[in-house]
Amino acid sequence: MKTFLIRIGFCLCIVLLFDVAYVFLIGGNLRTYAKKYLDLPGNVEVLVLGDSHADRAWFSNTDKKVYNFANGSDNISDMKQKFTFAAEHSQGGTKRIVVLPFDAHLISPYREVKQNNRINNILNHAYLNQRVVNALPLIFDPDTEFDLKRFFLSLHKKQTDANRYFSRAHATARFQDQFPDSLKSRKLLVEYQELIESIRGKGYQIIAVKYPVHPFYDSLVQADPRSRSLNHAMDSLAQANHLTVSDFSQHIKAPELFLDQDHVNKEGSSIFVTEFKKAFSQ
Repeated sequence: MKTFLIRIGFCLCIVLLFDVAYVFLIGGNLRTYAKKYLDLPGNVEVLVLGDSHADRAWFSNTDKKVYNFANGSDNISDMKQKFTFAAEHSQGGTKRIVVLPFDAHLISPYREVKQNNRINNILNHAYLNQRVVNALPLIFDPDTEFDLKRFFLSLHKKQTDANRYFSRAHATARFQDQFPDSLKSRKLLVEYQELIESIRGKGYQIIAVKYPVHPFYDSLVQADPRSRSLNHAMDSLAQANHLTVSDFSQHIKAPELFLDQDHVNKEGSSIFVTEFKKAFSQ
């Protein structure tokens, strides 16, 4: 029995050793996601929700009262869970503001499928879950194979200009992904209305934003009836809730300010943050 327990302990030590190596070298999807929960300060005045568009746009923010809780692939359900968590764990400062994205792709049916609901469900069950997931990704993260591939591929990538990922072919493919048809997700629309009501119910002010995208990609969104239909639905949602949507595409148009078709690079992020503060300095 003693020998058996020693062997079990030895195996556990090996697993933990590999886990520590993984955490420091690669990190992992769930661990990265958990970190945003763990880093949430107690005095947030401006809470940013959204997907990768918001995440990249706020990349250059240095104001500690503004917390970027956005993450790639977050959908409305993820935002709802994150706001509930933030409202419970942060007392806020003199201001209580939530920045919400009003980009049309957020109510596309594809966002029902591509989302982080599973991760959010894990992390929102208990504070302990965040710590466990953060510390033991090899055990709790089912996407470690993907993260390993991404890590090793990144070692071979050459650093070129900030616009290295843009191409018209990629932009068109991305557009087809986000707007497969003109149907809007009624499920996501209902959840967005619930999110707006929840935010206001807890005494927060809402700032509605459309994030900038590459001018070629924007031309696709403006011209296609599928995306126009979803844009109209988002505009109607804003009007029904007496929200004025600020479109920052007017301030960030130059192609060199984008990392790819729908995400700004560091310089674009810096301009966005500056323009946002100018618009909402009051």
